[in-house]
Amino acid sequence: MKSKTGKLLSFLLTLAMVVGLVPGMSLTAYADTHIIGSIIEVYGYGSGTVRWNMNCTKLVVINRSTLIIDPGVTLTLNNSNFEFMDNSMISLYGTLAGSAGFGAAWSGRSYILVHLSDGAKYTVTGLSCADGDKYLCYYGYDAATDGNGTVSVKNGSTNVNSASKGYKTTTYTFTATPNDGYKFKNWTKGAGGEVLGTDASINVTCEQNGQYQVYANFESDKTAQTITAENVTATYGDTDKSVSGTTTGDGAISYSVKSGDAVTTLPKTGDGAKPVLWLGMIAAGLAVAFAAGFVKKRRER
Repeated sequence: MKSKTGKLLSFLLTLAMVVGLVPGMSLTAYADTHIIGSIIEVYGYGSGTVRWNMNCTKLVVINRSTLIIDPGVTLTLNNSNFEFMDNSMISLYGTLAGSAGFGAAWSGRSYILVHLSDGAKYTVTGLSCADGDKYLCYYGYDAATDGNGTVSVKNGSTNVNSASKGYKTTTYTFTATPNDGYKFKNWTKGAGGEVLGTDASINVTCEQNGQYQVYANFESDKTAQTITAENVTATYGDTDKSVSGTTTGDGAISYSVKSGDAVTTLPKTGDGAKPVLWLGMIAAGLAVAFAAGFVKKRRER
C-alpha cells in the first residue's frame, strides 16, 4: 500500500511541476552536444565549438543553446538539415558557408552573430530567419590595406569599431587615406581580388562585407618625367667637359651613354653633373636623363 501511495505522490508532484502548480519549482533540461562526423547537434542550454573545418549535413541548435565557430575555421552546410530556434545563438568568428536544405527552420528569436572584425565570413545561401533580418547581426567591419595608407569606416557621421552592430542592409562608408608619397589606387575584394571602385570613399553593406574583405590599394604619387640634355661628344680624358641637367621632380637620376648603336644607362646619385672622365667613354655621344622615382634629389626651381 505504501509503495502504491509513494508512486502516486511522485506522479502528482511531477505533474504539478510540469503544469506549474507548485510555485518556485521547475524541471531541468539536460544539455547535450554532439559534433561528430558531418553532424552537429546542440540543445538543452548546451554549448558547442567547431574547431576544425567541417562539411555539415545536419545542424541543430535549439533550446537556448550556443554554437561557436572558431576563427580560421570553415563550416560548410552541404544542403543541410538546418534547425535553429528557441532563443539559441550561433557566434561566428570563422566562416559559415554552403547552403541550407529544403525546409530549413530558423525562428524563435535565435541570433547569428557575424564578428567581422575577427575576419568572420557569412556566405550561406537558401537560409533566412522567419522572424526577420534583425536576427542576423554583424559586429565591426573587415578592411585592410597594402601598408601604404589607412582606412576609416563610418556609419553616417558615427565611427565604426569592433563593437558596432549592423544588419544586412546597414551601409558603411570606407574612406582611404594615403601615406606621404602615395596616392589611392583602388578598392578590391581582398588583396589582388576583383576591383570594387576607384574613388577614395566607397559604400559597402554589412552583408557585402560579410562576404569579402574591403581592401585598399595605393601607389606612388611621383609623376614620371624624363628630361634629356643636349648630346655632348667627348674623348676619354676630357675632364673639363661634363653634362648636367635639372628636374623639378624628386627622383633618381640616370645617364644614357651612346656609343655607336649601343646605349648604356648608368645610375647616378648626388647632383645632376657627371664628368666625362668618370664615365670613361671614348668619342661618346653623351646625354643625361632624369627619371622621377623614389630617391629624393636636389631640386632647382
